[in-house]
Amino acid sequence: MKQTTPSESATFESLMRQIIREEVRAALLDLGIEGTNVPRHEGAPSHSARNPHALTTEDVAKMTSLPVQTLRNWRSQTQHGKPVGPRSFKMGRLVRYSEADVNAWLDYLHAQGGAS
Repeated sequence: MKQTTPSESATFESLMRQIIREEVRAALLDLGIEGTNVPRHEGAPSHSARNPHALTTEDVAKMTSLPVQTLRNWRSQTQHGKPVGPRSFKMGRLVRYSEADVNAWLDYLHAQGGAS
């Protein structure tokens, strides 16, 4: 396995922060929340960008009391053009969830009065 240089690590971290910011912004917009406080520039990272809690499927299953297989199934399903479950993203081969996305999805379900 190739060792990464500090420069490569910084570039990777910067890209991951950008991806997380964009995913959170998109999730909030999908939920109809406008005027979000998610910064659009590298100079002022949001809390989730500074401390990205990348959750595993197992973590989300524990948080939501849902079976892991249900979350796996929901990743490939849509309803009215929107994902059925919480937004997920890939880190290489690994599927991860942003803690902010999971919480936003749970808030959405609560506001709707039930599961999707």
